[in-house]
Amino acid sequence: MFLLLMSIARLEAQTDTTRLSHFDLNNGFPSNNVYSVIQDKLGYLWFATDNGVVKYNGYEYKIFNSSNGLPASDVYQLYEDKRGRVWVQTFSYQYGYIKDGQYKA
Repeated sequence: MFLLLMSIARLEAQTDTTRLSHFDLNNGFPSNNVYSVIQDKLGYLWFATDNGVVKYNGYEYKIFNSSNGLPASDVYQLYEDKRGRVWVQTFSYQYGYIKDGQYKA
């Protein structure tokens, strides 16, 4: 019985489709310093870095920083509220949120 359970567990482990990704400056990630990571209710990964916020859909990045709306690029805290807004806190305690691809203060 034990051998059968081990065989079933091994077969299930072999069918796992987990995908690992490596993020760094060489593949377009804006920083090697990540202060916070969240996964929103739609499954996107959000990274707070010292060079902006990164939204990752599993294939490509969208970067939010001071050149496209953030008050500062050094973001160290992220939070998603019940309305689907991703709140951003910068190192200098400036707050705002990202909703529908736009930053709003």
